[in-house]
Amino acid sequence: MELIKNPRRVGIFAFFVALGFILSMLMAKQASAAEEEFQIGVFWVPPAAYTNETHYDYLKEGHVNWIVNVASTDLDTVEVNKRMLELAAERGMKAVVADSRFDRVYENKATDAEIAAIVNDYKGLPGLGGYYVMDEPEFKNISYAGHAYQQFLQNDPDSIPYLNLLPYVWNKPEYEQYVDDIIAATPDLKYLTFDNYPFRTNGTTNFDILDDYYTNLKIIRDKGLANNVKTGAYIQAAGYFDMRRPVGDELRYNVFTSLAYGMKALYWFPYWHPGVPFQGAIINTDGTKTDLYEPFQNLNAQIEKLGPTLMKLNSIDVFHSGVMAAGTKAVPSDFFWKPENSSDNVIISYFTDANGRKYIMAVNRDYANTTALSFHVNSNPTTIKEISKTTGLEVYTNYNASTGVISADFAPGEGRLYALPTEGMGELLTNPGFEDGLTGWTMYNPSTLTPVTEPVNSGSNALKISARSMNYTGAMQDIKSILLSNGQGTYDFGVMLRTESEETQTFYANIFINDSTGDHYYNGSFVKADNGGWVLSSGSAYLTWTGKLNYARIYTESESGIGNYYVDDFSLKKPDQSTKFKSTLTANMSSITSGTEFKVNLGLSDNTHPVYAQDITLNYNPNVMEFVSAKSIIEGVSVVEIVKGPAGKLRLIIASGGPDYAVTGNTPIIELTFKSKKVSQTTSSLISISNAVVGDARGNEYQAVASSVPVEVMKGAGPEDINEDGKISIGDLAIVSAHYGKNSNSPDWQIAKIADVNGDGVIDILDLSAVAKKIIN
Repeated sequence: MELIKNPRRVGIFAFFVALGFILSMLMAKQASAAEEEFQIGVFWVPPAAYTNETHYDYLKEGHVNWIVNVASTDLDTVEVNKRMLELAAERGMKAVVADSRFDRVYENKATDAEIAAIVNDYKGLPGLGGYYVMDEPEFKNISYAGHAYQQFLQNDPDSIPYLNLLPYVWNKPEYEQYVDDIIAATPDLKYLTFDNYPFRTNGTTNFDILDDYYTNLKIIRDKGLANNVKTGAYIQAAGYFDMRRPVGDELRYNVFTSLAYGMKALYWFPYWHPGVPFQGAIINTDGTKTDLYEPFQNLNAQIEKLGPTLMKLNSIDVFHSGVMAAGTKAVPSDFFWKPENSSDNVIISYFTDANGRKYIMAVNRDYANTTALSFHVNSNPTTIKEISKTTGLEVYTNYNASTGVISADFAPGEGRLYALPTEGMGELLTNPGFEDGLTGWTMYNPSTLTPVTEPVNSGSNALKISARSMNYTGAMQDIKSILLSNGQGTYDFGVMLRTESEETQTFYANIFINDSTGDHYYNGSFVKADNGGWVLSSGSAYLTWTGKLNYARIYTESESGIGNYYVDDFSLKKPDQSTKFKSTLTANMSSITSGTEFKVNLGLSDNTHPVYAQDITLNYNPNVMEFVSAKSIIEGVSVVEIVKGPAGKLRLIIASGGPDYAVTGNTPIIELTFKSKKVSQTTSSLISISNAVVGDARGNEYQAVASSVPVEVMKGAGPEDINEDGKISIGDLAIVSAHYGKNSNSPDWQIAKIADVNGDGVIDILDLSAVAKKIIN
């Protein structure tokens, strides 16, 4: 019998084996499920005769990732739908299926058994995105459409069924009720989408002031936020009766005005020309590209790059300046980002991410002219970056921190997405210190609320609670809109308390949330208060909700329901967690010859908060290097899953094996091995972390600051072939001798470093010896 000398190590090993098995199953499921990817879709796709590699290459080259088949086309057999899925999957796209049986769904006649049979034919197939339920249901169809939607989901939870709404212009007086009814009928709705096409032929040259375009965007945005549902819109690509065929600049306007209202999916209609009476499309009826294909392709490429950032943003508010369009509101006088010229026709859309970081999307509402726009940022942040529409990365702007001014030339209809520094969010509550009396506050159960001028903790006022009869009576603020605007995540909260009498009571701040699963309470610290001074009850909680957030409140509770007490300086803040976590990448050499393996260590720095799991995505240039392996270099931490691809992308799932193995401090964690490829000339490249999410013991997730490391791959027979003549000889030794004694601080190091054979930052006897040995051998 073999003795087990270290059962703890065996336990850790078993833990990682089990975790790896689970993750290997889940990763495939996650890939097939709806990921947080910005949907770039097309409606009215290539017909059966053109369902081939050429035309699906056109879709892929157009940066499409979501294809919507329509029940009324000739793509109406299971066979052709499966061919569509196959072509889509081969190109990394997903498709919504619709065969002749979906007519029964459209007619409100398909039974649950028939829906189950449809799903059975497609579920689990590569490329499947969802099932076509209904386009533009009227009031009479809502109940059935909702039931069918839920049935498709019940049979295939990973799918995204297709259900798209009519536009506001269809029934303006009852439109909000219409949207509410759709949401009520589909409790698990994944996307709230609509179509409303702005380019008209009714004699109005400036569709920007028509009442239905922005009103429709606002209603969908507001309903999506209120119900925690992602939203999407259609982009007009053809003329039809009272609609005219748009041009490229107008497509840009249609795209960016939709993005400004927080849309997380855009669908082009029509992609393929449906025939008369439509005028134009992206692709003609004979399969040739129209003049709209190029702007369609370019705009989709930009959406693709902005998408990862847009998907993590919460829309806080949308403002307009210049000529006010119907259904819009002006930029407030005290808003921190304002146009320098108030007459500029601009949209200013305010977003935040889960860590409270602020973003602004500015859109040129002039869809015919390039416009130079300038903005003043009141808070004078240290820097403002733009999310590049070419790379998706943050790039520097011409922002002047001393004047608070940023400017750029905006193409017709163009939008730009700006990111402010990660300085965290300020106070989120309205009137937290009662300086404006009871503004923002209401009574929570029977009691009397009286603003007082003494005693106060700070400022001029506090609040007295009297005539109460239970322990949870007092002042309450509704924080539902705050949470929906700022998103799920960690919040700090608290309140200052004292009693009127000498009798001591125990108090605590409390947050109460009700969602689709029921009630959830988050308590602050329990503190003993009397009339001798103010005490603080505070807490930090990861506030989350499932399904619909029905209501959320902050208030106080005590151990008894008698006695008067005072409150002051309530607080609710969402701190910037990303600054707590910084990723690091360090390479064991900065210059590598072709065909050489090299190491890069991945880790965290300045980390005071224990981390137990990490999800890291790295990017590298696949033309310059290839990934070889990844392994943990600290005890108790393991790489439990490695996902390679697409080319140049690597994803690592990392986990600790118990409470003794949390990652803290400045810690290299993973050793990555890469191998340089043969290059025709010396090439500088970059290995970068594009996304880093870390988790703590309470399940809180934090975005870590990204990092990168430069790597130079040299041409030649090896690092000793300094003159790159294909051989190692006395000429190479002469170069080392000429630069002997120099180091990375030498003024001519950029020239001399070619003689640093071992890449240690100094040219010495080791470099001479390395070349000499190669010459002899």
